[in-house]
Amino acid sequence: MPDAFDGLNQYRRLDAFFWAGQLGHHGYRWVRTLSSQRTYLDSLVTRPYMIYKDRSQGDRLFKLIKQIRDKRHVILVEGSETRFGVGNDLLNNAAKVERIICPAKDAFEHYAQILNAITEVVKNIDDSDILVLVSLGPTATVLANDVNLETSVQVLDIGHLDLEYSWMLMQADEKVPLNYKYVNEIQNGDKVQSVPSKFLQRYNSEILIKIK
Repeated sequence: MPDAFDGLNQYRRLDAFFWAGQLGHHGYRWVRTLSSQRTYLDSLVTRPYMIYKDRSQGDRLFKLIKQIRDKRHVILVEGSETRFGVGNDLLNNAAKVERIICPAKDAFEHYAQILNAITEVVKNIDDSDILVLVSLGPTATVLANDVNLETSVQVLDIGHLDLEYSWMLMQADEKVPLNYKYVNEIQNGDKVQSVPSKFLQRYNSEILIKIK
């Protein structure tokens, strides 16, 4: 769940307004659904930089998140212009990185095909410690659950983590375009350049499947 129930002072003004609106519209449903006997994790964990007033925590949180994939075989499921980790060190500590490339938009229309591709790839890898990372918009939330049910491997909806990391490295004060990555929350963020030649060979070598 979003960390919005104990106050919104940690968020920047526009983000606080957004969550205030969400609580106003949906808060009663969340409260009725949640149990005080359970512990819930923060769904905004993949946004550890841009939304907060205190940006100093970003570097510490990214270091912790990187530990999740340390020396593990990572299967990335992403849109065709997501390019998670390309041009930065987010995935450098993984033992191996492979990618399943999906449509940049309306991925849910190909849901069955994507789910089948992931499960087949995972079942053919002789490694009990595979980590599947899904960066595929709203589709990722449902997909992460279904892949886990089908395969029992750890699956994480990794959301906007790569964009957030890129903005932190730039010390950006607002969401800005990233030359060769799809940024869905800004104007013209879908106008994406090609992968630079210095990263292209490695990126292409990591691609297992392209779903169109």
